Amino acid sequence: MRLGVHNSVRGLCLAVALASGNAAANVELALPGIDYPLEPRQLSAGRLPAPIALKGSQGQRALALIGTERLSASWFRTNVSYLVERRAIVLVVQAPSEAHVAAIRREAQGLVVLPTRGGDAIASALGVSVFPVLIDPGAGVVRQ
Repeated sequence: MRLGVHNSVRGLCLAVALASGNAAANVELALPGIDYPLEPRQLSAGRLPAPIALKGSQGQRALALIGTERLSASWFRTNVSYLVERRAIVLVVQAPSEAHVAAIRREAQGLVVLPTRGGDAIASALGVSVFPVLIDPGAGVVRQ
């Protein structure tokens, strides 16, 4: 996984290049101007049955996909120290309002927290259908 930030016609974007098994995807996530509610089409809150191996991405920054519902909130509080250690970028893929994203930011201990509609594309490229998950290139896995 590679991350980069650049300007595009849609404004500031976070570009994420992902690879998992034989699948690969380049996803561009527009950062400003998010309309609420955020409701992913392909993702839902739930449990990941087993970790998923990542190929060729060791050493890159971790990326967490979370929502603002109860499971994600609990997962985030439990894992925030590890996310800080990994310097993870937190993508909020489900939120009823900006106030819910602001609540995550208050608990984020300095982590970058970004609301996005790009979670479906990232999850699809990795074969994931649930959140919260941590895409952890340092460990070579997607896990909860």
